[in-house]
Amino acid sequence: MTTSGKCMQSRETGFASLIIAIVMVTVLSLLSIGFATLMRHEQQAALQQQLSKLAYYAAESGINDGIQAINAGFTTAKPNCDPVSGNQYLSNNVVDSSSSSSVKYSCLLIDPAPPDIKFSSVGRDDDDGKVMAITGVDASNNPKVIDKITISWSGEGLGPNFVPSSWFSNGTFPTDSNWKDSSGNAAVGVLRSQIVPLGTGSLTRAALTDNANTSYLYPNPAATGFTSTYSSPYSESKGTNAGKIYDGHCSAQKGPYYCSYTISGLAANNASSYLLRLDSLYHKSNVKIEVFDGLSGSQLRISGVQTQIDATGDARGTLKRIQVRVPTRSATYYPQSGIESMAGICKQLAVSPTYNNQNCTGLLYVPPTVPVAQLNPQNCHDPGDVVLDLDNSQSMAENWQVGSKLTKMKQVMQDFVDNTDVSSNNNHEAVLEFARATYVLQNMTSNTSALKSAIGGMQISTVFNTRYNLALNAAQTALQQGESRAGVKKILVFASDGLPSDDEDYRNALPSTILAITDQMKAQGIIIYTIAINTTANNVLLQAMSGNGGTFASATSEAQLDLIMNQIAGRISCPPDDSSTGPETGTPVTPVTTGPCASGGAYLWSHLEACGWPGPTNTGPIANTTLAVGVNGERDITTSNTTLQNETFSGNIVIGGTASKNVPVSNVTVKNVLLNFQGKGSAGNSAIRITSAASNVKIQNVRVVGGGKVHLCISTKGHDITIQAVDCSGTEDGLGSIDSSDMTAETASNMTIKDNYFHDFIPKEFNSPDYGSDGKTNNCKRSNGHVDGFQVAAGKNITLSHNTWNVTLNSRAYTVTPGDPNYVCPDTTDRKPYADGFPDSVMAIWSAYGDLDNVKVDTNLIAGGGFVFYAYDRSPSGDNPVGGYSTTNINIDNNRFSNYFYECIGTHGLYFYNTAQPYLGGPTDGWRRSGNTVIEKGLNVDSGNPKLKNNGTSVCN
Repeated sequence: MTTSGKCMQSRETGFASLIIAIVMVTVLSLLSIGFATLMRHEQQAALQQQLSKLAYYAAESGINDGIQAINAGFTTAKPNCDPVSGNQYLSNNVVDSSSSSSVKYSCLLIDPAPPDIKFSSVGRDDDDGKVMAITGVDASNNPKVIDKITISWSGEGLGPNFVPSSWFSNGTFPTDSNWKDSSGNAAVGVLRSQIVPLGTGSLTRAALTDNANTSYLYPNPAATGFTSTYSSPYSESKGTNAGKIYDGHCSAQKGPYYCSYTISGLAANNASSYLLRLDSLYHKSNVKIEVFDGLSGSQLRISGVQTQIDATGDARGTLKRIQVRVPTRSATYYPQSGIESMAGICKQLAVSPTYNNQNCTGLLYVPPTVPVAQLNPQNCHDPGDVVLDLDNSQSMAENWQVGSKLTKMKQVMQDFVDNTDVSSNNNHEAVLEFARATYVLQNMTSNTSALKSAIGGMQISTVFNTRYNLALNAAQTALQQGESRAGVKKILVFASDGLPSDDEDYRNALPSTILAITDQMKAQGIIIYTIAINTTANNVLLQAMSGNGGTFASATSEAQLDLIMNQIAGRISCPPDDSSTGPETGTPVTPVTTGPCASGGAYLWSHLEACGWPGPTNTGPIANTTLAVGVNGERDITTSNTTLQNETFSGNIVIGGTASKNVPVSNVTVKNVLLNFQGKGSAGNSAIRITSAASNVKIQNVRVVGGGKVHLCISTKGHDITIQAVDCSGTEDGLGSIDSSDMTAETASNMTIKDNYFHDFIPKEFNSPDYGSDGKTNNCKRSNGHVDGFQVAAGKNITLSHNTWNVTLNSRAYTVTPGDPNYVCPDTTDRKPYADGFPDSVMAIWSAYGDLDNVKVDTNLIAGGGFVFYAYDRSPSGDNPVGGYSTTNINIDNNRFSNYFYECIGTHGLYFYNTAQPYLGGPTDGWRRSGNTVIEKGLNVDSGNPKLKNNGTSVCN
């Protein structure tokens, strides 16, 4: 029995173990299933979270594409989700093309006229107040007369906290520190609104004085529920009654905008557009603006202020939607004040380009405006390490003539890389772009292709802000580290179209902070060039940033920017030291006929001096000469044996009398003079006028900068005249003797014109404000209306040798200041713009007022004109030249013509022909031509107009 009991107990124990094992396996299985389920849920959650992020980023991409399209000029509404065919930003909504379009934004809507305008962080005064031009439109975008404007607001970051209503009733406002609710919390602030009807879009003093409605909207807490009926008529608070306080009824039951007020009765102005300015006092506010129709009373949409962009991101069926508003860019800037300054203002009067600011600490002074051609590369610093620090902020997307500012800047900067001839000149360059952040697109290199590729790849930044401080710090690093070389000049070229900004730390955008960086760079020997691109907003700061041999320049057109960069390139790529160079003129005697100079084109025109031609560095006042500030106005020289030298002044020079009387005078020298002359807008007015009573006159090393209403750079009727190493720009004509009055038998005889640089001629007509209504119409008078490099209508023994003639109009655009009587405006009453917008000639040589004999045009560099040469007999008339005066012995030899600017050299050709005349419109005794070639083509042009038109298939005529 004992044995049998033991066996039974053993069997029972084994059975129990089996049960326990089964239970444990079951528990473990359940645990495994639970863990697997949990892991699957975690994976699904993680995937969903990842897809949610991808959808959000896809929606952000849609927002950015919308912003890019708007900056590139897309102004219409996009009311549906369909892509826009042909638009580079809106034609494809795929974000990740590698994932078979699984990540995209499924819908992008753009509304340039939303039903309301919303602002956050509206502050006080000029710091962060808002100024806008609002236009009310219907659903079809048709302007409608506005009758009411409703302004709703609440305190930024505040709940329904209001000051006691009693403060409104007694009209007493406390100090900032006491503007609190009954519990001591910061309270919703007072809004100041200013409304002016724009009417036709222009503002006048009368409109600002008499029609501006200024109201203070008080956040009065309501005793009962919210209502938006609180209003006042527009006419009640304008003119001398402006500045009334109104109850801007508020209620805690209505959010997120707790307060509301309506200005009514605007329909009396019959205007669809208004200038609206909002400031928030005591505390920043979030604001909503709505406008209503003057006829139906229905709510209108608002155009011209904000564009609403709505994007839905899709990542494998997971959707995220983002809606943002971006400012609508306007061609008109409405300033908030008459003078805006980021630093102190110190008043100082100056009457000359030089000044003394010893009593005006911190003043950033801009001298009187001098045309860009004045940027004269006196200091040569080759070789060098160059950093191109280029603005790619959102404003660079704005149109600039044809195409955006960024597109034009990229083209010019790529040409700059070519013109500096990086490899052969041992220059190294780097490319940086800056907006909110700064990126190194290309480190310091001598690889031309890499540099041009980096510039070509620049895109508009997708975020706002222009941080000069970060851009300068990055440039400083690039010039000191990496591949930067020891023993070479360090050069920064900094180009921007806007004022600096920094939304994270505004102090970094202050001029004092930025100038501290550039001062440090200058102390390290860095040469700084700064360029303002199509703006004047940042001229003062950019000028102060430049220095150490570098300069500031303002480019108001692509052609001007190209000119500036060409001149900077000329400083970086120095001309060779030529022992035959004259000590005064600085002009190489023999043009260079080898290397890149012999190929013409961009290299030639940006390296004139290095190629042996007169240019900006070897004409004008001699380098390092101190020019005293002379007396402004007309300088009459009526005494023989007179020398006028080493001066700069604003005015003109008359040699041999005044406007009313000629005085015999001889042996006169004008040397080392810088002459800024605005002109008089009349035919015959000249920066330098040599009368028929003058003889033995020498004009040498003079720079003439015309200001828009100057007919001739130099007018001469005297004899025995030498004009050498003169730099002329900003005039309608270069040199000439074309007036029939007070001529003598020796007029324009024995003249030598050599080693001069003629360029930047002004067009006959150019865009400028028509002052008309402001009483300045008489100041809009032009002078001659023709554009010619050289004109002579009678004379003998004239030599034009080794001059540079760039008679093109695309190398200078003039900025005309509204209301400034020193600038011209269109004269549409008796003169129409020249049909094809080009100049008339480089040289007009004809016998209109006397015989013309023995003219030698030898070894000149020539481009431009309508026809280059109008050399023909036109006496008694162009259609009947038989008899009368004659045009003889006109010799045109060994000249170099460039078709870099126009394919036909001039816009029509080289030589003017008139088939109505038996000798085809040439000189009386026929053409005398030898050794004349087109420099880019190596083509001889002695026999007539060449085949250059239509890619060399047609004759230019």
